[in-house]
Amino acid sequence: MTNSKQKGSRGERQCRDIWKKHGYEEAHRSQQYSGRGESSADIEGIDPRLHIEVKSGYSFKTIYTFLEQAVQDAKEGQTPVVNCKMDRKKWLAVMDLEDFIEIWREKK
Repeated sequence: MTNSKQKGSRGERQCRDIWKKHGYEEAHRSQQYSGRGESSADIEGIDPRLHIEVKSGYSFKTIYTFLEQAVQDAKEGQTPVVNCKMDRKKWLAVMDLEDFIEIWREKK
């Protein structure tokens, strides 16, 4: 059986690499994975307005629980986002639709 901590770390690295592939060279796993650092986000270095949680291999019946965690952990001014994937599926970015619309509007 796969150690869940190793699976989580692997998922964080995969997610980080996708962000890097799209030009976010500063994307990195936060220090919280080693028990250090102030951030509770899983991935940092993308945009200070985003709080990235990474979840992989879960049943997504609980996606709202993950988003609630991101909302609780995000600092003021950050937009909570959950990056997640099921086994053998693509990565998703899950966030509140109104937050997405605000970001989309700002980028136009």
